[in-house]
Amino acid sequence: MVKALSIREGEVVSVRGGLHIAAFLEEIALEVQCAGASVMLEIISDHLARRVAFEVPLEYLKRASLPARKKIEITDCVISIGSSEDPLLLSDLPEERSLAMASAAMPIMKLFSEMKKTRKLRTLGMGFPTPGRAEFFGLPFEEYHDLFWRAVLIDLPAMRRRQKAIAPFLDNAKKVRIESEKGTAITLSLEGRPLLLDSGIFDEEDIAAGNLTTNWPCGEVWVAPVEESAEGVAVFDQVFHQGRRIKDLRLAFSKGRVVDFSAEENAGVFASMLREAEGDCDVMAELGIGTNPEVTKVTGDTILDEKILGSVHLAIGNNSSFGGNSTSTMHKDMVIMCPSLFVNEKPLILGGKFCV
Repeated sequence: MVKALSIREGEVVSVRGGLHIAAFLEEIALEVQCAGASVMLEIISDHLARRVAFEVPLEYLKRASLPARKKIEITDCVISIGSSEDPLLLSDLPEERSLAMASAAMPIMKLFSEMKKTRKLRTLGMGFPTPGRAEFFGLPFEEYHDLFWRAVLIDLPAMRRRQKAIAPFLDNAKKVRIESEKGTAITLSLEGRPLLLDSGIFDEEDIAAGNLTTNWPCGEVWVAPVEESAEGVAVFDQVFHQGRRIKDLRLAFSKGRVVDFSAEENAGVFASMLREAEGDCDVMAELGIGTNPEVTKVTGDTILDEKILGSVHLAIGNNSSFGGNSTSTMHKDMVIMCPSLFVNEKPLILGGKFCV
């Protein structure tokens, strides 16, 4: 991990994750220190996280954390690993309290974006398979566990070569058109926006170009579209929010903003998701294309599904840390399966299969 993230002697690394993976976090912290970097280790229990969300007085819950701000200001690399064991942990949190927590997070998000630009702050976001998550997604734990780790342990240099073959088709594209059998018909512009490769590693080229965010599992080519360019309709098979599934979510965009929405199930969950967020939560934020061949089936877990080879995902909300102009406490990735994608009217993907 140290080598993949280009962690250097003298740097400050923030490592954050859940109590249920404490042993895994310890190994990372030790590896970082053996490389000569300093570690700030934060381990969160589900029990405490829930008590804070439900019990801290509202006036304090909405205050931005001063220690969190100070930590970001001195950090060179952030490693954040699936902090919650239970995907339903805060599913019953009252909306008023969700809004308070979003209010507290907003200045932290803005500072985070600033540090990306001024300190070249690098970030790794990683999921983690647990029995609770497998049960929630309706998968046998062994199957979910093995799929996840196969996707993490993929040949990273080969992944990067695949992404570099795709990138020239998208770079600075004036018009991207996405379609699907479920009714997606939307256009975007990528003009003037940096194209990023989520290949699980950072090298000097990435750091110089501002390609400072990756996931494990990795596997996407992604970009912040010109926000106001998004026009049309996007349909997503399933979207999860606080443990609740929104089925066949349909979003209509005009001048880059959501102007209408509907769903076969739980449309109200999407409405509450927007209400609970701060900032530009309804703005088109990202276009991503999956490039990981080890993710072979839809699981419901977005960090896996958005990496499926030949899939497309769109996001709304924050994109200020990767070349966009929208700032929000929310960044919501939503996957379109078996899409067709055309760049300046030339096909790059047809029915979920690459043409290159």
